[in-house]
Amino acid sequence: MGLLGKIVGESAGGLVATLGTIADNLFTSTEEKEKAAIAKLQVQLAAQQHAAELSAKLDEAYLADAADLRKQITVEVQSADWFVRRARPAAVWIGVVILAFNYVLRPAILAVTELWSGPIKIEPMPLPAELWYVWTGLVLGYGVLRSIDKKQTGGA
Repeated sequence: MGLLGKIVGESAGGLVATLGTIADNLFTSTEEKEKAAIAKLQVQLAAQQHAAELSAKLDEAYLADAADLRKQITVEVQSADWFVRRARPAAVWIGVVILAFNYVLRPAILAVTELWSGPIKIEPMPLPAELWYVWTGLVLGYGVLRSIDKKQTGGA
């Protein structure tokens, strides 16, 4: 039983126990108490069955969603269009190009032009902190997941 089933089952069990206590206080004869106990067990069983059904439906929905996502990724990877195939790595490469411009190409251009024609002004591409956070997370996630994939498949 999944997490939802446990939560619903436990809360339903507590409710049934409370109702059982109230019923025990209301009914005085042995026959009435037995009928109340049977009714209490039936309610508990119905609540547990309902919780199991909800949990099963949730599991089915999760598995169907995961299968759809897997199919979508497979279709993208097998696409004839090279950019669709490489869209995720392209985001990484765009970040690499920006970093290369700001910290390699720009200083080199400034150094060369300063030697021959005097200083010129080339502004670096602005990179807000949020972009750094997202790009770093993307690169780390991509690298870790590719390493796991390579380890599982046994190579390149």
